[in-house]
Amino acid sequence: MQMCMLKLNHPKTGMTGGEIMVNTQKLKAAIVEAGYTQGDVARMLGVSENTLSAKLNGKKRFYIGEAAKLCEVLHIDDCTERCKIFLK
Repeated sequence: MQMCMLKLNHPKTGMTGGEIMVNTQKLKAAIVEAGYTQGDVARMLGVSENTLSAKLNGKKRFYIGEAAKLCEVLHIDDCTERCKIFLK
């Protein structure tokens, strides 16, 4: 069993509020694959649908905590896949 973790917090402070770049096409595909709508995901993240849309279209950035939550709700457990999505 391969164990790995994509560390989604600031390396010096441990805070989870920083911004990250995202491969939005892969993230959109993961949302669809999980059977969710953008509205579903927006509610899970606690943001408006407009905000999520802006993030998915590269107009706003995702915060690290949001990336961690997305991995959880979309069941993105594979370290390689996390890296492909969240380490653009």
